[in-house]
Amino acid sequence: MERGITVPRANVVVLFAENERIYDERTLIQMAGRAGRSTERPFGEAWFVGTRVTASMKEAERSIRWLNEEARKKGYLYAEKEEMAQPLA
Repeated sequence: MERGITVPRANVVVLFAENERIYDERTLIQMAGRAGRSTERPFGEAWFVGTRVTASMKEAERSIRWLNEEARKKGYLYAEKEEMAQPLA
């Protein structure tokens, strides 16, 4: 799913996201980027699910929030959708 699969209006759940041999920061960002992906609903939710929160999860979240903020500043994102997201513990 990380590369090339687009499912419009989908949310994303990454199971076993604590497995850093499979899910590094870049992979998690790519997976989260599969959420939404349609003109009618260009936003989506992404959840990283695991037995613990890893550095890769935290860095992916930080990068996604930064990218969303940059997109918002340029008028590509609506603030109210981002405010719904809860940060990782």
